[in-house]
Amino acid sequence: MRLLLLTGFLSLSILAAAVACAEDCSAKFTDEQRKTFASLTPDDQQTIVKMKMKNGAPANCDFQAGLLEMLGNFPPEDRAKSFHQLLKGTFVKQD
Repeated sequence: MRLLLLTGFLSLSILAAAVACAEDCSAKFTDEQRKTFASLTPDDQQTIVKMKMKNGAPANCDFQAGLLEMLGNFPPEDRAKSFHQLLKGTFVKQD
């Protein structure tokens, strides 16, 4: 019984550590970056949040902020098209 409780506690600890490692980048974005992020479609927002680096690690906040800086230079009506062009021609294929 103790072993079962210990195993359950260990599993919950590992899960909590994984959740804690996930960064909330919105707190680190500038106001302009937040506006740019908000102007994207929900699917594009999720793509940015779930992007991975070339080595398979999750994209860090600096990378996401830089991407939003680039997209912020486009008019709002062209951002989705520009983002998809960047995904298609520049970035590593995302899952």
